[in-house]
Amino acid sequence: MLSNVIVLCKGSAIRTLEDIKGKKIRGVGTFGKIFGDLGANLVSMSIYKAYQGLGNGLLDCSLGYMSATIALKQHEASDSLTKLNWGTYTGLGIFINKDALTKLSPSQRKVIDEVGADFINYLGENIMKADKRAEELLTQGVDGRKLEMITLPSSGSAQLYAASQYHIKKWEKEAIDSGLSGKTMVENYKASLKKYSQERELNGYPWAR
Repeated sequence: MLSNVIVLCKGSAIRTLEDIKGKKIRGVGTFGKIFGDLGANLVSMSIYKAYQGLGNGLLDCSLGYMSATIALKQHEASDSLTKLNWGTYTGLGIFINKDALTKLSPSQRKVIDEVGADFINYLGENIMKADKRAEELLTQGVDGRKLEMITLPSSGSAQLYAASQYHIKKWEKEAIDSGLSGKTMVENYKASLKKYSQERELNGYPWAR
């Protein structure tokens, strides 16, 4: 999943981090916890019920991602959408049992490796296309309904990133307590982000080469 996290609001919009305080916000995972750290009143609710929550006042805002706003028709119950420029909403992994993998022939493993790379590229390209199209529709209006499209100031995004560090360190410690190399895992992840960001800047996305 490659979509950037956004926040939809009914009524008053989120323009700065100060606007988060006191709002009833549907937030899940670490993103929701950080909104709670910044003063939001977190509401436990599935993204699939956020439409009703925004419509009946149980929610002021809901964290989500661009293309899901259209797919779940949440624009109908919202007035504004704020791009946070903070991070991706979720990540999904597909795994194979190690014993099953060792039973495969070298040629079969090669096919899995190739298909795995192709799948990631296919998913990434189409999610980005869906997000771009959703933003265009929400800006132009869907069935006559437009959302106010807001971009959080870069200083706000930097504050969100800074607020994230506590939870990264907490995850790192929990990983270490579980017998994993938490610090090394985080360092490797950051190194991969840097490496592939540089590759993208130099060569573009794989499907555009």
